[in-house]
Amino acid sequence: MGTNLRQNPDGSVSLVSDADAIEHVRVGGPINPTAALPRWSNEKTVKIALIAADTAGAALAWQNPESGAILVTGVVLDVTTKSTGAGTISLGSAANGTTSSANLIDTLDVGTAIGLFDNNTDKGAAGKTRQKVTVGQYVTGSKATGSLAGLVGNAYVTYIPA
Repeated sequence: MGTNLRQNPDGSVSLVSDADAIEHVRVGGPINPTAALPRWSNEKTVKIALIAADTAGAALAWQNPESGAILVTGVVLDVTTKSTGAGTISLGSAANGTTSSANLIDTLDVGTAIGLFDNNTDKGAAGKTRQKVTVGQYVTGSKATGSLAGLVGNAYVTYIPA
């Protein structure tokens, strides 16, 4: 018993269970997808360490690694050590790794609490639950107010290749 790798006629590849013939994962497909022949993608999640720095993009600067645009469907911050003083952070898509943006999480307080925060529950005034990031663009994390000195944690960015 196991899982078989299956090449499909549309160019995609599937992982199919031996026991019940259920397709568990399917990726790939034609370069120019249509309704009849779609391209199959799975969400991907990257883990990026937060850096306790106060310049634009210094807390987090992650460049879209795909050959096309990506659709960011979620950002989770796991703050394990709060900043030593009052500090807030913003995250969003930006043209480069040294630009502040707040279109995913806007002005999140990381100076008073540790824990998990995301762009659904904790997005703030200008934050969004999803954001398109084009080729060459970044997801950046920047000090919004105060100082991020002492901040420790990770960001988890989940996306779908467009």
